[in-house]
Amino acid sequence: MAETKVHNITEYAESLVALFSSNADNAKAKAMQAYMKHKFSFLGIQATQRKQLTSKFTGQHGYPAKGDIADFVKLIWQQPYRELHYVAQEIASRKEYLNDERYIDLVEYMITNASWWDTVDFISADIAGNWFLKHPHMIPEITGSWINSDNLWLRRSALLFQLQYKRKTNTTLLFSYIRQVAHETEFFIRKAAGWALRQYAKTDMQAVVDFVTSLTVQPLTHTEALKRVGKVKSTVWYLQMTDKPRLNTTSHAGLPDGFTVQPFNNPGVIEYLRIYRLVGDKYKWSDRLMLPHDKVKKLIASKDTDIFLLKHNDNVAGFVEFDYSKIGETEIVYFGLTEKYIGMKLGKPFLAWAIDYAWDRDITRLWLHTCDLDHEAALPFYQKMGFRIFDEKIVEQKIFFKHGNT
Repeated sequence: MAETKVHNITEYAESLVALFSSNADNAKAKAMQAYMKHKFSFLGIQATQRKQLTSKFTGQHGYPAKGDIADFVKLIWQQPYRELHYVAQEIASRKEYLNDERYIDLVEYMITNASWWDTVDFISADIAGNWFLKHPHMIPEITGSWINSDNLWLRRSALLFQLQYKRKTNTTLLFSYIRQVAHETEFFIRKAAGWALRQYAKTDMQAVVDFVTSLTVQPLTHTEALKRVGKVKSTVWYLQMTDKPRLNTTSHAGLPDGFTVQPFNNPGVIEYLRIYRLVGDKYKWSDRLMLPHDKVKKLIASKDTDIFLLKHNDNVAGFVEFDYSKIGETEIVYFGLTEKYIGMKLGKPFLAWAIDYAWDRDITRLWLHTCDLDHEAALPFYQKMGFRIFDEKIVEQKIFFKHGNT
């Protein structure tokens, strides 16, 4: 670390303020203040110039000694100009300052004073996050106090300090903190929870999908968490039948002994998504997963929706969902078997039952769609059951996992 050439830390701070003040740009300052909703004053020094000035300053004066860094930060934090706060926190993030266990006191000072997302997010991930890596035994006590704090910026920091941890992320801790704040409507908490999940999804998307489908979180959190989806071009076939076929499928005829079709009445969102995933994960189903739980609840509770389960004793063997929203027609929105029951020749009698049930309504058209992400036998199977292709499209599908990965 470069030695400090200014022995008086007050003079050191004043020299920094003087350098930045001499490079102020009032026009840019007004725009920057407007962007930050006029919560702070600005000198009008943008990021590239700020870093150049900081490099020039530290090249001439060095960095504060370890014993002076707290005084330096607090002196700068009393300044009204936001760019100076950015410089102070960047200097305070240097590795040599992070060895001291007491340094967390300064970190908390920065988080809880002149607080807004533009400083707190950097402090959380780049300073607190790196400090905790050096002092992991302090994580439960410190972050536990943060997540339980009345100060929203400390709670936000408890959610964000692991942003850069990747495979080092303590998911048990992260998920427990998000559960704790899942009811909160404060924007900065909802956004932080989603951001933390989205960032970890780069490492383990499966874990994030599992988590958000097992817990009702705020819609913003859900949307942010699942933003990191893959896209793949897929051929989609749309099939229909316009007359009731002669399938002789009265009631449950054709299903093996022990198998019954039962209505899935008033399912909770989490239970619905569990069944949806039992059938659909293998084929990259994601439509329902990407919706916030309040929207899923509205869909499955609609009078235009019917859901049935194929049951084997107490086990779910399959799932079918009907949509009656268009007069005179029914769509089979989802149909499939759980992986354990694939290959047991259940598809034909289960779909025959679904077709028979759908035509009991006063309709002139029954339709569904499938795609090349589905089971390779899906398209010919539907055709053998009486459906005919009426449209074919190549579309860009959103999926959570790369095609071919599990």
